Amino acid sequence: MGKFIHTISAPIRELKNVVGNLIIFWPDTVFGNKLRNSYYKKHLRSLGKNAIIESGVRFGQPNTIDIGDNCLFGRNVNVNAGNCKGVFIGSDTALAEGTYLRSGNHSFRDLDKPILNQGHFAKAIKFQGQEYSVVIEKDVWIGAHCILLSGTHIGTGSVIGAGARVSGIIPPYSIVVGNPAVIVGNRIEKYGSKDSKI
Repeated sequence: MGKFIHTISAPIRELKNVVGNLIIFWPDTVFGNKLRNSYYKKHLRSLGKNAIIESGVRFGQPNTIDIGDNCLFGRNVNVNAGNCKGVFIGSDTALAEGTYLRSGNHSFRDLDKPILNQGHFAKAIKFQGQEYSVVIEKDVWIGAHCILLSGTHIGTGSVIGAGARVSGIIPPYSIVVGNPAVIVGNRIEKYGSKDSKI
């Protein structure tokens, strides 16, 4: 009986994966976005209102990912939350095309053991009463093809320039560029009024 169930369930799992990929790669139309929102609403730990999820966006280990309202995910963004504490993405945040977020890393300390057999490790960030491995607070703009690694905590209102590689703490309203990422300015100091406060 067990072999029969396995024989039947394997093609069903494959069919679910085919349907999932069809939804993920559906063209960027109003229907495609609604389809992806509906699909990810069932898989993510939380997905806020009015998300725009473009074609090719992937969420690895989605049951550990929290996403706020009004977020934009450009084409082929990859939020890989595997082997970590989870990922938080705040409201009104945009991740541009090709951004890659990886919240866990391969262990590689044991020289007598292949890296692929050493498991993973992930950093822990306490945020809003929970632990995450990557936190992106609200109103953040992440440019195209950025790489965000375990331990990244980007403060509210920050801008991360295209192609930046981030792996640490970015204070609120920072302007960040480069690989490795460097803070080159502060939006309040550069553009804010004299009454602006962080």
